[in-house]
Amino acid sequence: MHVPSFYKSISSSNLSRLDYAPGGLNPPHTHPRATKIVFVLEGTLDVGFLTTANKLISQSLKKGDVFAFLKGLVHFQKNNGHVHASVVAAFNSQLLGTQSLGATLFGSTPHVPNNILSQAFQTSPGTVKHIKSMFQPKK
Repeated sequence: MHVPSFYKSISSSNLSRLDYAPGGLNPPHTHPRATKIVFVLEGTLDVGFLTTANKLISQSLKKGDVFAFLKGLVHFQKNNGHVHASVVAAFNSQLLGTQSLGATLFGSTPHVPNNILSQAFQTSPGTVKHIKSMFQPKK
């Protein structure tokens, strides 16, 4: 199933504007060297991050709201609304780094062995193989 993501992303070194289609998702990822703050320009956005104790902190944001994602914590944003949403994101580093968890774990080169991922996620190697196929470059 294809999940729509951004309309577009416009970035300078540490300031970005992100536009989300209805249903658009910025999947779970982390910035190992920067804290991110988002300011909602339009629409609504469901956001969340996971603490180091695996507690989900989440909120539904609307126009004018601000939310912070602390450096190194896994976080996401999703437009669950029926109209587009726009945010300005600011980072406290020009070298923030972005690591998408799905792409990192299931789309790496060389691949993380299926038996490692199947044990880590308590699933079958066949399921891991299927998930990996979703992260392969389109031909």
